[in-house]
Amino acid sequence: MKRIRITLILLGVAILLSSLPAHADLVTYDFEVTATSGPLSGTTADGTFTYDTAIQPAGGGQVTGVGLITSLSFTWNSTPYDAYTANTGYLTFAPDGTLANALFGTNNGAGNGKAVPGTNGWEFYYGGTGEGGASAFAYTIAGVGDVDVYAGSASASQDSSAAVPEPSSLLLLGSALAGIGVWGPKKFKCI
Repeated sequence: MKRIRITLILLGVAILLSSLPAHADLVTYDFEVTATSGPLSGTTADGTFTYDTAIQPAGGGQVTGVGLITSLSFTWNSTPYDAYTANTGYLTFAPDGTLANALFGTNNGAGNGKAVPGTNGWEFYYGGTGEGGASAFAYTIAGVGDVDVYAGSASASQDSSAAVPEPSSLLLLGSALAGIGVWGPKKFKCI
């Protein structure tokens, strides 16, 4: 009787917790930029950025704000950048959920982007399937052409979509393991 009660409690907890919102997939893009003007003309750099599909609005649309990119690996002009040292301006999603546009860089605010003259900075624009179409890159250098924002070209492609286990799946697995522990093998006496 005690085992049945424990099993029912575990099953109830699993059902209750499985209704919690699930984490979505992490999607990673590889990108490459090349400076086409200014003192770093011809310089090329590679990077990756990742976002969680949980931020996608239903039916597509733009999401603005900082911290939209969950990870970033990019080195420009000998300075490494990550999701904490570069800011997200926005991510835009097509109605089917694919990434249509992305804007991020060193001086981006929610909803906009800007490479600020007189600073060591950059901005990356991914023009996937949305307005503008083509991707672009711009950069600035402190003390060199303080009034100039230099141009560059950019390209990006989706690298992978790695599923993150949903909480409900993990809870059901844990409940099953707990149930096995409760109803585990009994010791049988041989006559």
